[in-house]
Amino acid sequence: MKRLCLLSASILCGALSSSVFANQFTCKPMQWEDVTNEDKIYTFKVTNDCTLTADKPLKVAEIKDAFEKFFTKSREFRIKSKQTVQQNSTMAGKILTVHEDRVTKHGNLDIEGKIYLLDDGNAKFRFDYTSDEVNGDGNAKYTRYEKLELDLTAVKAANTYQLKFKQTDEVRKPSLAPKGMFIRKAKEGIQEDLGLTSEEQAKILLGM
Repeated sequence: MKRLCLLSASILCGALSSSVFANQFTCKPMQWEDVTNEDKIYTFKVTNDCTLTADKPLKVAEIKDAFEKFFTKSREFRIKSKQTVQQNSTMAGKILTVHEDRVTKHGNLDIEGKIYLLDDGNAKFRFDYTSDEVNGDGNAKYTRYEKLELDLTAVKAANTYQLKFKQTDEVRKPSLAPKGMFIRKAKEGIQEDLGLTSEEQAKILLGM
């Protein structure tokens, strides 16, 4: 998911100068949960809590439409189906069943998954991309599962929003890799991915 800007310049990812963007989007240090291990599959979970100040109020229905437009135009994602959903008494939206062809420096990934785009019609938006099946080559073949979440909530300050990003990865440890080095390298890569994804999704919001 760190490829959002590269996939669609029409979403205005590059329209903001770095200095302006730095004033509008700030994040706390990322927080890791304890790494767990079951049958050599390691689960990594990290969150990124951020604040975004927009030039104008963001309408959650328009956020949902902007994200759907991005995935519709993306070259890496192919939308296989769409359906409306009422997740609970307050959140409703769409589910996009997608296929992603991802090229990384570690290898290629073919991901089948679902993207949830939900809002409460007022002040909350939720993005959830969950893999159903992951296949890869090179070192990317060790990835077994991915989940990326964004919860956006409007706060009292004018045009200010709290963004909570969370990424979950399940990765099989190569048999010859030392455990400590494997965990350290996996964390470095996941943290880099989440940082870039957080910035790029914030730029989508600011470019609306």
